[in-house]
Amino acid sequence: MRFDLHRRILLFLCVTIPLSHLDLPIFYFPITEQELIYTINKNLKNASPGQDNIHATMLKNLHENSLSYLFSLFNNIFSSNTYPLSGKTVIILPFLTPNSDPTLPASYRTIALANVLGKLFQKILNKRLLWFLESNNILSLFQYGFRKDRTTTQPVLDLQNEIDQSALTKSSLYSVFFDLQEAYPRVWRHHICNKLFDAGLRGSLPSILQSFLNNRTLIVRIRNSTSSLQ
Repeated sequence: MRFDLHRRILLFLCVTIPLSHLDLPIFYFPITEQELIYTINKNLKNASPGQDNIHATMLKNLHENSLSYLFSLFNNIFSSNTYPLSGKTVIILPFLTPNSDPTLPASYRTIALANVLGKLFQKILNKRLLWFLESNNILSLFQYGFRKDRTTTQPVLDLQNEIDQSALTKSSLYSVFFDLQEAYPRVWRHHICNKLFDAGLRGSLPSILQSFLNNRTLIVRIRNSTSSLQ
């Protein structure tokens, strides 16, 4: 049973690991070449580059020697438990929303450009983290966003079903809707790390995540002008 479980895990992560190591959780292991190649080909989108000016198409056409160097680089970062400072800087592009006051900061929609190498590394870690959260049933059954085989349309259908049931039984149904403004930057990062630790996440993965969340910086770019590091 244990072997079958780990075999499914390894297939999901596209990882090849010696059978003698199957008793250890998957997130303890170094990044494998299979993970790297699979993520480049299947999960890396052709988005605009960040400060490093490296495009995703470059990584998808890497020479075998360059791919080997990238593999070694990622594992050195993983084993050091420290996310590089250069990978924690994003370029912010502000765009004025239609019919808005240009003098108000809230009138701008922003796009963040991050280094493609950093995105690749994060996608590899994210796949491992999602496996840990899903396989241990840590995520709420009512969380639909950012999960495989789930969409935010599902809670709308669930609500419609509740409405239909209330109409059939002629009972009352009360719903509360609320929106958290700027929810992402308001998240308490230290609490996230503590929750992952309490859930049993150990090894290099939580250390890298904590390093990734701390000391982040940004640069604002408007046309050909850029701000200082913030």
